[in-house]
Amino acid sequence: MFNNFWTKAVFVREPRERILSSFLDKGLNKASMMQFCRRPAVKSFSEFLKLIKQCKEPHWSSQVRLPRYFYKNTMIGKMPDIYTFTQKLLTKIGAWNDTIKDWLHSKEQWERSRHHATNAREKLFQYYNDTKTQDIIFEMFADDYEVFKFDKKYFNFNKYL
Repeated sequence: MFNNFWTKAVFVREPRERILSSFLDKGLNKASMMQFCRRPAVKSFSEFLKLIKQCKEPHWSSQVRLPRYFYKNTMIGKMPDIYTFTQKLLTKIGAWNDTIKDWLHSKEQWERSRHHATNAREKLFQYYNDTKTQDIIFEMFADDYEVFKFDKKYFNFNKYL
């Protein structure tokens, strides 16, 4: 981890979107909740937020998994910039070329990744329609916001009215 000849990279997702996606994909799914938390699916997002404080699981745990200093010289990619970050990373290690570029932007690759989609980004305002819920995420995932430099700005509710 301290060798500067190695390229270190991590790909992370904004905590509010990530936790909402976990709720939509796992929290509302009876089988998933039995597997991960040994209890039935939750009925609401607020119930899910309370539950994940006790039920630890990588799908909704902090993305900071190493001591903070390990992230100092690490390339950090974020979900909205996945393609740009991938190109920068692969260029840095000498693996970027037209074949990779065509594959990343191919219909086959897009369809392969769609089965995982919960469309959480389009549903953010529906679930984070007050500052209280966002404050819960800001507090629970303070390390993610600090280490990965995510903005702790409230969503602009007036934009949706």
